[in-house]
Amino acid sequence: MSVDLGPPRNIENLRDSLLSTASRVFVSERILGRPEVMARELEFVRATFNRQANAAPPQDRILQATADFLRNNNVQNPYQLQLIAWGLGVPHVDNKPLLEMREPFFEFLKAVREFWQRHELLPKVWRGLLSSYFSYTGPAAKDEVGKANWDQLRSFLKETHVTLIQNRRHQPAWMLALKENPHLLDLTPCEPYVLEVLKGDTQRVKQLQENLGIPETSWFVAELVRAHVQRVCSFGEAQLKKYLPRLCEVLGEKNLYVNEGLKTILTRYSQCDDTSEHADLRQLAVARWGSPKLQRSPGWGHVSPKVKGMVLKWLIGRDLEAFFRLLASDHDADQDNRRLDFWMRYLDKIQDAYFALGDYAYNSQQKDYLNLKRSNAERFLRLDRGGSPRNNAFIMLIDRYAIVEFGTTGNACYCHVLGLAKQPFALDEEAIAGNRTQLKNKDHPGFIFRLEHRDRPEVWEDVFERRLQRLGIAPDSPLGSWNTRSSRRTVSGRPTSSQGSPTTTAGRPAFWYDLHGLAKTYGLTVQDLRDRGGYLWVTPDHPSAHVRGKLTEWGFQCVRDKGWGFR
Repeated sequence: MSVDLGPPRNIENLRDSLLSTASRVFVSERILGRPEVMARELEFVRATFNRQANAAPPQDRILQATADFLRNNNVQNPYQLQLIAWGLGVPHVDNKPLLEMREPFFEFLKAVREFWQRHELLPKVWRGLLSSYFSYTGPAAKDEVGKANWDQLRSFLKETHVTLIQNRRHQPAWMLALKENPHLLDLTPCEPYVLEVLKGDTQRVKQLQENLGIPETSWFVAELVRAHVQRVCSFGEAQLKKYLPRLCEVLGEKNLYVNEGLKTILTRYSQCDDTSEHADLRQLAVARWGSPKLQRSPGWGHVSPKVKGMVLKWLIGRDLEAFFRLLASDHDADQDNRRLDFWMRYLDKIQDAYFALGDYAYNSQQKDYLNLKRSNAERFLRLDRGGSPRNNAFIMLIDRYAIVEFGTTGNACYCHVLGLAKQPFALDEEAIAGNRTQLKNKDHPGFIFRLEHRDRPEVWEDVFERRLQRLGIAPDSPLGSWNTRSSRRTVSGRPTSSQGSPTTTAGRPAFWYDLHGLAKTYGLTVQDLRDRGGYLWVTPDHPSAHVRGKLTEWGFQCVRDKGWGFR
């Protein structure tokens, strides 16, 4: 019997098509001699295989399969089981996922176990269960039924994963990852990764997330950050501060745990013996919650007033530096440094601070001025009638007093009491007067004192300190107090620089007390090894321009990776 193959032209077309396909599919001898090409192709095939193994079914099919199960209260076939397994955490009835339904989930897990016992549970179903395990909120779930059901799911996966992997000849990447990391199904799944991530090695965690398809929104990511926070906060003060920069970096990259993590870190840091400013922690806290000086920053409600006050102190210290470095730039440099040093010793007492900006600073578009105004959005006013357009004022609130410092030469320091029926001035207005009607008003019942920054004959710091003590305002530490500095000499009524007179009695430098006051304020360590042929060391190398400027002025030299040395 003959067979009709159709017109000859059709056979020719089929032949041409087969030859064309063969030329694209079959590997040439040249490729067979190039193992790097074969390896690249093999990697492509493997990646495609792994990607398909991690791919979830379409959402509409998952929802339909779940709806059918809830309506019939049983599983019709293995494919329906697979679809439901992938969608256990997907909101369904009344915006609740199956994991948060007590009886339906019990029936579903019962069906899963029956399939498993009959050796009919497909790996795709088990993979779907694993996906739901990672995608649900897990240990952070607010729904108690959901948390309990999720834990039952975890227990089933832990019981069965070894047998599942052993029975598979060809194992995709997710199986291999689970085989190497079985603790992911334990109660403390993140502990093995904490130290390596703290040391900057994130390769294993990233590969794990990729192979298992763990999303950034997974509880695993939040739990990993929480484990980092708990581990670092359990350290002593030295190790805590060693790992804080890296911990802040880790926390800043994640959004799921940042509020709780910040609360824990800031609270732990506030319990240290030395709570001086930590730049990374300050930057993270302000970036996340805004400035604690701003009323519209509700994030600070996560921490106690003590912790908030600690960060507020850091920011006020920066405000002091900004005022005496940036805004008072046309003033006598030595006087600005001395005023900054003096008020930095009262940081624990300054509860809040405001800027009153003259026309130049208020209207300036320079980056430094814009940053200052942005970070103090609710804490700066326009300074009217302040004399020079470059004049500015810094208003410090201490207890019930407002203490005002001006920027330009020739202005005294003023103190007023607040809380009176008629206030000397208001800080919630758009502008404030820098003359005798407000900031310099000596006739108002709230006026307390006017003090000049003049050494005649004793240094003005002693005069200021005694006057403040009469108001019940003492410096944070007596160690650096000006009235103990017998080594300070005066020429024409002004203290001399330490340079040219490097040592005093007992071999101490003339700046000895100033140095310890600076160290207390900025959290520095002072170690004198000169009696053993070494140096007077100040560590660490603080980023503050004020600190670096003072140390340079005193004759210290910066030594890379060691700090500042003086001999």
